Amino acid sequence: LTWADYDPQAGALTVVKSLAELNGELWVKDTKTANARRRVVLGFAVPHLAAHRARLAAEGRDVGPGGLVFPDSCGSHLRKSNYQRRHFAPLLK
Repeated sequence: LTWADYDPQAGALTVVKSLAELNGELWVKDTKTANARRRVVLGFAVPHLAAHRARLAAEGRDVGPGGLVFPDSCGSHLRKSNYQRRHFAPLLK
């Protein structure tokens, strides 16, 4: 998700693309189906996303329309494998 996909006034994210990975190569692509494209209302999360965006800006991260909402520590896309290994698996333990 990029900040262009987020509408803070409506408290909604619009999902129109997905991240694919093959042999360590990442790319952004269209969603597999039209049903995967959707608008998700997250009104409850508006203050949290505003604080998150402010933290990213304070760190010097891109919070403009092309900036990632949830970047990795280098400012790139999160890799599913890294997230699972570093965060999700330890959380399950």
